[in-house]
Amino acid sequence: MRPIREIIRRKLFKDTVAVQAGTFASIVLTLVTSIVLVRTLGSGNYGTYALIFAVLNIVDVTRLLGAGEAFVSRIAEANAGGRSDDVCETISRYLKTVLLLGVAIGAIGIVAGPALARLIYDKPFAGMDMALRTVFLTILLGAFMKLALVVLRGFRMMRHYTALNVGHLVLRLAFISLFVRWGVPGVVAANLLATAGSSAVGILVLRQVRRNGEKSVPAIGDILAGMFRTRVRKHLGFALFVSMDRQASVLLAQIPLILVGRLVQDNAAAGHYRLGMNIVATLWAGFLGFSKNLLPYLSEFKGRNDFRTLKDRFLKITLYSGIMAIIVGGAFCAIARYAIGFFYGEDWMPVVPIIYVLMGRYVFISFGIATGHFYIVSNRVKFAVSIKVLFFLASLAPAIILIKSWEAFGAAVWHSCLISAVMAVYLFDIIHRIRKHPH
Repeated sequence: MRPIREIIRRKLFKDTVAVQAGTFASIVLTLVTSIVLVRTLGSGNYGTYALIFAVLNIVDVTRLLGAGEAFVSRIAEANAGGRSDDVCETISRYLKTVLLLGVAIGAIGIVAGPALARLIYDKPFAGMDMALRTVFLTILLGAFMKLALVVLRGFRMMRHYTALNVGHLVLRLAFISLFVRWGVPGVVAANLLATAGSSAVGILVLRQVRRNGEKSVPAIGDILAGMFRTRVRKHLGFALFVSMDRQASVLLAQIPLILVGRLVQDNAAAGHYRLGMNIVATLWAGFLGFSKNLLPYLSEFKGRNDFRTLKDRFLKITLYSGIMAIIVGGAFCAIARYAIGFFYGEDWMPVVPIIYVLMGRYVFISFGIATGHFYIVSNRVKFAVSIKVLFFLASLAPAIILIKSWEAFGAAVWHSCLISAVMAVYLFDIIHRIRKHPH
């Protein structure tokens, strides 16, 4: 009983409980939103919606400077070492980066959004030009929401972090419910409004945190003033590799959908694949509370030079999360056919075999829940990026063959095998190095 009480008292446990509670709320909100979208839009329009947002995810180059991960790690390290000036400078640099890139991407999208979509998919999107232009503004409108999430996570204020995340999903569901009657353009507008509203709330949350006595969190005014003093180039190499790793993960998730959109004429196939990925991602959300805590948690050990504990925690996290994924994944596979029929209708039954195949990916990324964080903390992100790129290039030709033959199911087979192989290499590499250099 005593070890259990000690675990419960730990901040990591309390933070994980807080984020996981928010994660379950997010699962419900995401499920309800997907049901509203699927039942209202239908498979064809839902596929169009998925393809439009896939374009956005591909060109979201805010990830080119770390997508927040590099900054979360640096904030946690500096805060653990008591370096308040470094904390403020890092936060200001992140906001400056997101704002500059948001303006640039928004301008590119407004001018060339429709042309870019036609280039990628090699087919027209009738009546979607305005949606394809405005969807890129999401990056700029979400700048202060991203800022608040990075700061709260870096300081491990996970209850506030969770509240902001859940609040964004509530706003998104509310706006989608109001605007979905206007089809895909209405859904795009709803996402823009929800993102802008969440940014406003994010600013208020940061101000409230300081008023409640958390003086280590810089004031909004200091962050804005720091933007004019900081240079984006500082720590550029580290941030670039972190961002390349995150962007590679996004691309590996989006490219199967892109290929389905390009190689399969019927957009319903893209809708089937997107729904299957969303459902498996919802299961992954069960680990999200833990995952979101890991980067600042492990970074603090590095800030204190406690590498022995860092390695010990990594091994335990890997084992426990993997076992849990096998249990959860197996249970969901047993009820998948009934769940799809009940929530989405019999027309969506082709999604069931896609879910079965993607479950292999789910198990492997659960075993590898801490690998990306470990590579960031140990400054070995370059290796992680190299493995993803090499495996992707080696498997691209088989991917095209599988998608042409089996459409959405073929995309699922390729993606699941690719991600599973990458995670297996990561785990072998890290465990081998830990055993070779235990101290």
